[in-house]
Amino acid sequence: MKKSKRIEFYNNISEQEKAEFINGAVIIHSPVMKRHNEANSNLHKLIDTFVYKHQLGFVGIEKILIQLTRNDYEPDICFFKSTKAKSFKSNQSLFPAPDFIVEVLSKGTAHRDRGIKFEDYAVHGIAEYWIVDRLFLTKKETMKP
Repeated sequence: MKKSKRIEFYNNISEQEKAEFINGAVIIHSPVMKRHNEANSNLHKLIDTFVYKHQLGFVGIEKILIQLTRNDYEPDICFFKSTKAKSFKSNQSLFPAPDFIVEVLSKGTAHRDRGIKFEDYAVHGIAEYWIVDRLFLTKKETMKP
C-alpha cells in the first residue's frame, strides 16, 4: 500500500511544491517566514562557499528530494561528498542519503525535524545533522545589550 502511495507521490509532485512523503502521507509545506529564509540562505552561502572552494562535493538547498528507505524528505540544506555527487545528472530529481543535513526549525516542522527525520537520518548513516532553532536566534536578536 505505501509503495503505491509513494509511486503516486512521485508522479504527482511538481517543482513548484515543497513536499515530503512521511510514513505513507504526503506533507505539503507552507511558504516560509522571512527569518527562516534568511537563516537558511546565510547557512547555505557559508557551507556552499566552503564546499566549492575545497571541491568537496555538492550542496543542495530546499528542493532536493532525498529518497530514504521508507520516506522522502526535502531538507533545508544537504551536502553530498564528491564520491556521491560525481554521479548526479543535471535532470536528476531524486537523490540518495546525503552526508550532512541542516534543518531550520519552524513551529510547524519542529516535531518532525526532532522526531522521525532525526531517527531516519541516523538509520541511513547521515554522518551529521544540524537542527537550527531560528526561534532561539529570534529571541536572542530581540534581547537588549
